[in-house]
Amino acid sequence: MKTVNLPFSVSVAAAVLFASGCSMTMEQRWEGEQRWEAFDQRMQQEIGVKTEDYYVREWGKPLQKRQTPDGGEIATWEFRDYDDVQSWNQDLTFGPDGILTGFQRDHWPKEQG
Repeated sequence: MKTVNLPFSVSVAAAVLFASGCSMTMEQRWEGEQRWEAFDQRMQQEIGVKTEDYYVREWGKPLQKRQTPDGGEIATWEFRDYDDVQSWNQDLTFGPDGILTGFQRDHWPKEQG
């Protein structure tokens, strides 16, 4: 019976997975950018239409909330993928009536130049 060095095997597997995720082709990067652009377009269309209650139903409870000077609030949701290797924050701004008035997203890892 052949024995396998478990720590070595895990290290090799992790290195292969890490390298395959980091060496994106230009096409894969382009597709990723197109997905973010499509997401931004969808969010832009939801301004003035969707409510905070809608996003709570869709995405769950936000990570944090902050009051705005006009009596509205900014709610932040954080999403993580691939064992926390890729993540994004979504800040949604709502007016005093609870209607979406703006959004801002931040994702990482950032694109490599």
